[in-house]
Amino acid sequence: MNWLNPTALYLLLLIPPVIILYFMKLRRKKYSVTASFLWKKVMQDARVDSFFQKLKVNILLILQILFILFVIAALLRPYFKSLGTLSAETIFIIDTSASMSAGEGNKSRLSLAKEKVRELLNQARWGSSFMLISADDRAKILSGFTTDKSKVNKLIGDIQPTDRRTDLKPAILLALSLLKTHKNAEIFLVGDKMPDYGDLNLKDLPAFRFISVGRNQQNVAITSCDVSRLSRKGPSDLFVKVENFSPSPVNTFLEISFNDVLREAREISLDPGISKSFIFKVPADFSGLIKADIPLKDSLSSDNTAWIRVGSAGDVKILLISDENPFLQKVLSLLPGVSVEMINDSNLKDLKLNKYDVIVWNSSKVPSSISSKKSSSKGNHLFINCDFKAGDIETSDVFDYPSVMSWESTHPLFRFVNLENLAISQSTQVKLPPGARMLVEGDGGPLIFLVEKKNFRGIYILFNLFKSDWQLLPSFPIFMANAVDFLNQQGSITSANHYKTGETVSLDFVKPEDKISIVNPGNIKSDNLNQTGKLPRLSLHWAGLYSVKAGKRNIKIPVNLLNRKESDIKPDSSTKLKESESNKGTTFSLIREIWWELALAALLLLVLEWYIFQKRRV
Repeated sequence: MNWLNPTALYLLLLIPPVIILYFMKLRRKKYSVTASFLWKKVMQDARVDSFFQKLKVNILLILQILFILFVIAALLRPYFKSLGTLSAETIFIIDTSASMSAGEGNKSRLSLAKEKVRELLNQARWGSSFMLISADDRAKILSGFTTDKSKVNKLIGDIQPTDRRTDLKPAILLALSLLKTHKNAEIFLVGDKMPDYGDLNLKDLPAFRFISVGRNQQNVAITSCDVSRLSRKGPSDLFVKVENFSPSPVNTFLEISFNDVLREAREISLDPGISKSFIFKVPADFSGLIKADIPLKDSLSSDNTAWIRVGSAGDVKILLISDENPFLQKVLSLLPGVSVEMINDSNLKDLKLNKYDVIVWNSSKVPSSISSKKSSSKGNHLFINCDFKAGDIETSDVFDYPSVMSWESTHPLFRFVNLENLAISQSTQVKLPPGARMLVEGDGGPLIFLVEKKNFRGIYILFNLFKSDWQLLPSFPIFMANAVDFLNQQGSITSANHYKTGETVSLDFVKPEDKISIVNPGNIKSDNLNQTGKLPRLSLHWAGLYSVKAGKRNIKIPVNLLNRKESDIKPDSSTKLKESESNKGTTFSLIREIWWELALAALLLLVLEWYIFQKRRV
């Protein structure tokens, strides 16, 4: 044991005066007595009526001396030294993605992660500060650097799981940026998966540590679910893919329900790591909700069910405004249930655009009636390398050979679309208009973005198709099919096939005067509605059916997980952690002060001494 304030030992000099007070005899008063038998007692007292008396054992004296000793001990500020794993500043990142909802006995992985962070808090040196970040595919700062442990503990308790995918890169980049101003800070990531970002070089950072939670548990998941393009001529196909991520074989069923009526069930036998695909027929005249369900209690329930909305089939009228482009014309004309009419922009004056479901502009001059800020333009448009002279799309310059940095893979437009191998020789630089959503980002700016307004939806591709190899890649016809579906009200909240967790959707059926009520899956009232723009937007955090009530309309929004990485709930093993350089962190000398315990003991002794003194007086 050591002391931070040894000069308090001088206060031990207070003990002798207290003892001397108990040596001193009380001053006697003179009394007149009427009986001689009392003189014997008086004479006995008179013999010792001196300044000092014999010291006797007195409980009050002992308590008072102990009180002084405990007060002095508290003022000495004694402490113990031990080895801990936290430095003076620590950044905690807690993974809240879908896999962290996996059950571990009677707890979830997120609960285990919270307990682990609280254990680490108890290992902190006196005066340490902490920062708390929650992360799934977004980073959310819950607390800046603070020395208030109780505040951090409360914030940890308030963290809730989501069904969103794991992308810890934003959170890690945020934490790493703080190391520039907090050079001695350490980063603790608590979750079930160690992120592998080669460009971040996490294993070379001594300030970064990963703590794994959870064990390999049983989990069977629906990882893909979709419906083929609807047609009036015959039934469409429902595709469902099931995978076994368990360490042992699984026997269960796959049940298909149409509008809550069980229509078909198939038995499934899957070995570990094996997947199977199934095809079911959907009647041509069916419309409503289809539910694919695995009635199995496993560790992760959010991937056992998938919902699909099926709307009524209809013919789609597409107007292609373009010079000769055989690739684009061929792709559009091959889409089932689609009729394509092609013109160039010189024949546009006398044409009524409102009779077309989708309008595709390819390297055309867009009139101000469509692109102007003040115009109340309507319709569903796909703009490819267009000229917006009088519009709200401000073009600045061109940049050569842009590389695709990222794209929104969860958006319906990029379902089954991979842009990794896309090569572009030139693209236009633009300033995104208010409310625009960047879908594809290049190293020189946006390459594809989306604008959604009331009665208007526009997809903007900012490069010439002939100045790229996209028309030669398989992703191009898939993207065009997705774009036609999305623009032909299939992207509307009222008729979309389904959404994935993590997406944000516009409630385009809501009127300005409508009062909106939203219930999340699990009958929890929603608070994740953004009404700052012209159209209210809803963030989809959980898998299941969202119920949106606006006015007299009550819309069910199907949301699915459908993510192999989240369904593969096997955590990183301890062997992998031992091999990682990121776990060879240094230990720190921790100071554990006990002055407040000593002060509390002194207070209790003082109360006990007062109580005994009062009892003796009575």
